[in-house]
Amino acid sequence: MDKDARFVKNALMENAKEERLLAIAYQEFLNHGYGRVQMNDLARLAGISRAALYQMFNSKEQVFKRIFAGLVAGLISEIREGFRTLPDPGQKIRFAFEIWAVKNFDPIRQSAEARELLDAGLECSRDVLEQGFRDFEDLLTPLLPRHSEVAPEFLSHILSSSLRGIKKTALDSRELRAMIEGLLGQCGL
Repeated sequence: MDKDARFVKNALMENAKEERLLAIAYQEFLNHGYGRVQMNDLARLAGISRAALYQMFNSKEQVFKRIFAGLVAGLISEIREGFRTLPDPGQKIRFAFEIWAVKNFDPIRQSAEARELLDAGLECSRDVLEQGFRDFEDLLTPLLPRHSEVAPEFLSHILSSSLRGIKKTALDSRELRAMIEGLLGQCGL
């Protein structure tokens, strides 16, 4: 095997180890919340040494941030994919809100561990979340009317910002959907 082939093989093996570790960490965070998961546990469950773990990730925060970034990117990707099947801008906007806000709302609301993860995500992954909201706004902007008194870019920011408050006050996904529909209705959508 030549030098380049060994490099590719080693890189793929390292990537597979990292993906396995992230899958295990994700499950551990879901099962136990953020605070009770320790790097030692992750290394043991992944079948790697602590040193190997720390070569991949410097901290639990970094592991969590990587997972959180993957989840946010997955939601944005799911919205983009769904847009391909929906012809109407109004349907696309509602679909985007459904995936971005409603899809995981009840499971998170009903699980103390999931709520703790969300709070931890807000602390150590705020930049990831903020980028996710900017990406969400970028998806909405071309769907919004240009003839409005409010620029589509600003309206998408208003909708996105309002969603954050609505999610904090809604009791369940049914109420969240109703509040989103009211918001969109008030914006003439």
